[in-house]
Amino acid sequence: MKLLKRGHALVHILFIEGEESMTTKILLMSKNYKAQLDKFVESLEFPRAKKEDSELSLWELRLTQEDYQDFLKQVSRWLTDSLSRVLMRELTHRKHWHLTELEYREIINSASHTLTLDGKQIREGLDKYFDDYSLLILEGYLTFRLSWFLRKLDDLLEDLIDEYLIDREFNEYLQVLKYFIDGQPIKIDTIHIVVKQGGIELRDRSWRPFSRNYLEQILGEPIEKGTMQKELLISVLISIVPAEIVVHGVQEPSYSVIDNLSRDSGVFEILSYIFSNRIKYCFQCKYCQD
Repeated sequence: MKLLKRGHALVHILFIEGEESMTTKILLMSKNYKAQLDKFVESLEFPRAKKEDSELSLWELRLTQEDYQDFLKQVSRWLTDSLSRVLMRELTHRKHWHLTELEYREIINSASHTLTLDGKQIREGLDKYFDDYSLLILEGYLTFRLSWFLRKLDDLLEDLIDEYLIDREFNEYLQVLKYFIDGQPIKIDTIHIVVKQGGIELRDRSWRPFSRNYLEQILGEPIEKGTMQKELLISVLISIVPAEIVVHGVQEPSYSVIDNLSRDSGVFEILSYIFSNRIKYCFQCKYCQD
């Protein structure tokens, strides 16, 4: 066996039946992320050996040239997926200790698809690092070589928490609105909502359209000529307080969607939450077919 150097990293050349096979020895070490590193390395199929130490996780890997490229891909994927979640958890606990564990999980899960975009840049950085060194101390590498990634995680976390808190306030507002509606006296028995291309028509129990003047009096503002737009629909229904709402021409929202409302939710998801058992969806009458 001969020893060469790949930068400062030792490269072993093994002679097997007259043929040369290069292997690179790489050491991975961590103190703060022992469990995560152990789980990751144990999932690899490359030759490896763990150095026993009660305070550290220290692994030695021997990789062929072909294994080495696959190893880089798996390390970068691990950093941008599993370990990034741990890092964001630490940031959350340190900077946003007021969030519950359930809230934390919802926030972190919404970030997972974004983090994978950094995989290529991290992989290229690892390749350059292993040109010079055979030992990677995870904490040091994160601090000095991946400081840009930690900043990205921090910025992403702040954006996600801001969005989460705004959505939570929105849901609290809807809860108050629902409570308000439940306590209001009914002003009209039935209202039909007919969804058409370009807008919405409102009709009473006898299928007579509501006049624009009547709706403007309810809203206290003018309505553009033509069919009513969705933006005004919620305000009208809250003011009218109907006993029954029949929606024609719209697919009924699933309960899973209604349970996870956000500012981006559709108007009928919001209405189904606010009015719950007062709202019904029709698909088979003649008005739905028109």
